[in-house]
Amino acid sequence: MLQIHRLKTTVQLVCAGLSLTLLAACTGSSDPVGGSSASGWTSYGTDVTPSAANSVRSQPSSAKWVDYNPPSQFPKMTRTDSQVAMSDGVKLTVSLVMPADAAGKVAPGPLPTILQVTGYNKDIGSLAPNLGIVPALGGPVPILSQHGYAQVIVDDRGTGRSQGSWDPFSPLAQSDYETVVSWITSQSWSNGSIGIWGVSYATIPGMLTAAKSNPAVKAAFLVAASGDPARDLVFPGGNLGVAFLLPWDLAVGALGLIDPLIFLDPNGGQTELDHLKTFLTGFNLPILEKVFSGDPRYIYEGPFWSDKSPINAIAKNGKVETPTFILGGLHCIFQRGQPLLYEALKGHASTKLLIGPWTHVQDAVTGGEPAIIQAAIAAAYGEGLPADGIPLPDHIALQWFDQYLKGLPSGAGDLPNVTQYVYGHDHFVTASDWPNPAAHAERMFLHQDHSLSATAPAGTQTPMTLTQNVLAGLCSQSADQGIAGAIRLIGTFVPSLKKCSTYDNTVQQGELVYDSGALTQDLYLNGPIEADIWMSSTAKRANVVVRVDDLDADGKAFGLTTSSNQASLRMVDPSKSRYLDGQMIEPWHPLTPESVQELNGEEIVKVPVELFPTAALIKAGHHLRISVGTGDFPRALPPELSKLPDYDGTMSVYSDALHPSSIVIPEVPTSALQ
Repeated sequence: MLQIHRLKTTVQLVCAGLSLTLLAACTGSSDPVGGSSASGWTSYGTDVTPSAANSVRSQPSSAKWVDYNPPSQFPKMTRTDSQVAMSDGVKLTVSLVMPADAAGKVAPGPLPTILQVTGYNKDIGSLAPNLGIVPALGGPVPILSQHGYAQVIVDDRGTGRSQGSWDPFSPLAQSDYETVVSWITSQSWSNGSIGIWGVSYATIPGMLTAAKSNPAVKAAFLVAASGDPARDLVFPGGNLGVAFLLPWDLAVGALGLIDPLIFLDPNGGQTELDHLKTFLTGFNLPILEKVFSGDPRYIYEGPFWSDKSPINAIAKNGKVETPTFILGGLHCIFQRGQPLLYEALKGHASTKLLIGPWTHVQDAVTGGEPAIIQAAIAAAYGEGLPADGIPLPDHIALQWFDQYLKGLPSGAGDLPNVTQYVYGHDHFVTASDWPNPAAHAERMFLHQDHSLSATAPAGTQTPMTLTQNVLAGLCSQSADQGIAGAIRLIGTFVPSLKKCSTYDNTVQQGELVYDSGALTQDLYLNGPIEADIWMSSTAKRANVVVRVDDLDADGKAFGLTTSSNQASLRMVDPSKSRYLDGQMIEPWHPLTPESVQELNGEEIVKVPVELFPTAALIKAGHHLRISVGTGDFPRALPPELSKLPDYDGTMSVYSDALHPSSIVIPEVPTSALQ
């Protein structure tokens, strides 16, 4: 069924592999960063740049994973706190963590420095280093101190013990980051070389700092990195990401008000009052009110969100050369942006991408701490590693910084360019690049008999109809993903909920389901997917939700990727969309007030849905399942809550010759898994 191009693509894969090997041998480069040959892909645009022809990175000829774990030199750490004045006089609180020997003597400087900027109150993480929450909240990374790195951890403006009002990642905040970099390089303990390290929140100021191309910033290691916070999370497909946005906004505000050390500062009381004012009347509660009331400055694409995007910052710079390692998860809240961030950097900098089978908050299965504490570690900080030759993330980070900050021959440049866990194959697989150069586009059509095939529908067919319910979706893989893995965490204690973090069978009872039938051969998908859904609605508004699942022989529908798009925001900018083999496979929606196209009665329209990238092997005997629904709550909720009644009605999905609803998938030869 899906074998039309398989032989041709296998030949292309072999030829591509030969050409890349020869090129690497000719260049002699251990980590080539530019494009080396063409593929069937185009790139994906940004707010400020169009898509372009994609060029494939060559894999280092010596590419392999190794466990880099030299003996530690400094068993202890010392911490001193100070305040650094910003351009407007506001002072940020900075913790300097220095390596020390067994007697507590600080390592002689000057030293390379690792910088973190957190919004989660560094004091909580630093005061409880054994609770497993340091990577999430901000605090020193022990392995880096043990090997002679100074570490600077900064409370972002208006958070923790820092003064000012919180406006995350704003132009003013970004100028703060530049000031901190300048401050570090002026200190006697600094040798002028700075590395960026961060988890989740900290990856955004980290990458925005790197995008300024300050020569002092020589490397970055980003865990659960966000490439484009707005489109990844805040309003994907024109919906509101309430599952994360609401608790995140409130949590940052609360953490800024809870600090056991704040009154050690002479002006700590005033800082606390300023944080409370920000929470009540500045950013936290007011931004939620503006978002939920439908203020167009906050529910559509525009400067407020665009300025906070690392991908946009990189595009504006044009040539960011900071070597960057990106670690993410197939079910992370930033599933979409992590490979896009890699793609934005790969042409100019040594860039590596490692994607695992992780959510944003991953419940750890090893260690002596209680599971609830372990689960506070954000971004699936390597659960299950080492595996398939891939070492612990801390070891990789040390390897990365040792090469690019200290100039040691650690082999970081010889790591594989791209390493992804492949669901179904259940192993990590390396590739020369992302998107996978061996992929080709396959279009499959949704049929009235609930089948999914490469055969286009003929003639006229009666559309299939379902009742619109924007609150559907609570028991689904995407709900767990949207809440950063919280359902999975709760499932550790309430086993009956565990299935809701993994399988889509429950939510699909209220959706239209289309199955390929049992596959006769394995099917390997790797990359973004586009669903083109022809629909109409009896309501004024509609939300189109599409899920992609691997249906096993027992009837369990394992959720691979889910996305949604407001029907009124269906407009596509072809110049910024991604194509594979000439077919659009990742639509770019402007998501602006000017792009709104309201539904007109029961007019039939096509809604292209951008399904976030996945990597999965659907084995022979399993089914590829697609379902279409109208709700993805709580991960996504339609904007303008006052207009929720406008969604009351029914949605019809069409599968006829004039309106052939379909999906475009990136199929990769299974030989690439070897």
